Amino acid sequence: MLIAIRTLLMLTMLLGVGYPLLVTLIGQQFWSYQANGSLLKDQSGHVIGSALIGQPFTRANYLHSRPSASHYQPDDSSATNWPPFDAARRQFALSQHSHQPAMMTYSGSGVDPDLPVAAVQSQLARISIACNIDQSPLQALLASQTKSGMLGPKVINVLMFNLALQKICHAR
Repeated sequence: MLIAIRTLLMLTMLLGVGYPLLVTLIGQQFWSYQANGSLLKDQSGHVIGSALIGQPFTRANYLHSRPSASHYQPDDSSATNWPPFDAARRQFALSQHSHQPAMMTYSGSGVDPDLPVAAVQSQLARISIACNIDQSPLQALLASQTKSGMLGPKVINVLMFNLALQKICHAR
């Protein structure tokens, strides 16, 4: 009985305290940005968002995020679980005024920070008109912000694109 209690205490300390502490220290030492939530800050150091969590953008002069079933709340992230031929799913898709699949369906997690390049391309004309600029600087920004998707298509981080867009469009 005494051996079992000692083993329980030793393993609790080792695996419940030691291992998490070690992993936290290594994460903070070598990957501090990622370990702290990939937070993006403005020039004055205020946190404006995370590169890992989608945010809503609705103004015409910004790139719009993918629709979110959780209203972009990370603590309530979820998909809709609508079946493919559900009437509510069809009604939602028709209400989105887009022909890009990523913009006609909710994000699987509800907080997806990225959009496929095609979904971004479909918004450049609107942004160009709203900012009263030619599309060529927007195309250049798109090319500079494109990154490889995890397993799928190339993607753009919406928040990072909009921060860079501020320098082009909103500085006028």
